[in-house]
Amino acid sequence: ALCQWDGLVAHISGTVQKVDIKERSIHLTIAVDTVGVPGGQVENIHSKTLVQLNRSTANVSRILAVDLTGRRVSLEGRISLPPGRRNPGAFDYSLYLKGKGIGTLCSASPYRLQVHHIENHFCHALAMHKGQFLEWADVSMRNDSFSLLSGLLFGEKSAMTGDMYEAFRQSGMSHLFAVSGLHVGLLYGVVLKFTKKSSRMVSNVLVLVSVVVYAALANFSVSVLRASGMTFLSLIATFLRRRYDLVSAASAMSLILLTANPYHIFDAGFQLSFLAVYSIGVVLPFFDLKIKELADRRKKSWIRSFGRV
Repeated sequence: ALCQWDGLVAHISGTVQKVDIKERSIHLTIAVDTVGVPGGQVENIHSKTLVQLNRSTANVSRILAVDLTGRRVSLEGRISLPPGRRNPGAFDYSLYLKGKGIGTLCSASPYRLQVHHIENHFCHALAMHKGQFLEWADVSMRNDSFSLLSGLLFGEKSAMTGDMYEAFRQSGMSHLFAVSGLHVGLLYGVVLKFTKKSSRMVSNVLVLVSVVVYAALANFSVSVLRASGMTFLSLIATFLRRRYDLVSAASAMSLILLTANPYHIFDAGFQLSFLAVYSIGVVLPFFDLKIKELADRRKKSWIRSFGRV
């Protein structure tokens, strides 16, 4: 609904869903519910925009910025459409934002931003606790250690220097900073380990709560939503005493995510996440079966041992 305001200055109001602290600006993902001409009438809409506050964050604390999460805000800024692919095969910023449900950009001055009451208390509380933890870690750790910690835990790469990220990218290890099913799986295992003496119901509830909270801390990335949904299906299968099938659970989550937002299909995180799951659920069992057949035909046990590796 905001696309028709391309190139125009508009007064928008909505709830802040996400705050990204950049080196020279603060990016706010806002779920917009009203838009209109500054000083004029407004209309009700349902849209999402990415607001860039043109301000250096050198003297702004992380706590002050993340305090905006979950709050209702209103501001005046210029609406624009995100740029598409500039060269064949290059990165398409417009499709990237559409995969996150964002259709427009908004450039605004921080002095035009009016902060109101808290509308989403859950997201606000989580953002504040996350901000306080990162603030404490930033003070207590060296810059390189802190940037690695924030990147590995939450996928926050803003504190990472360009040289460090480039070193990880060239070594093929930059995917570690993309919060994915690996993180959810580790969390799942840790919670089960600490609750193994509790009842099954208590253990399942704690796992579910932990996964939901971590998904919120990781800003509900597609790969985390996929892993969280599959974990939820696994818990349901255990509760109903039904067989859990990896490929069926992954396919169900892909249908759910694509129904919610078809543009997820263009998201590299979506593509790689499901490619990994289908590789584990389809490709590996196929090769495992072929290796076992070869070992039985040749009557060589070392072939099966080598195949396991």
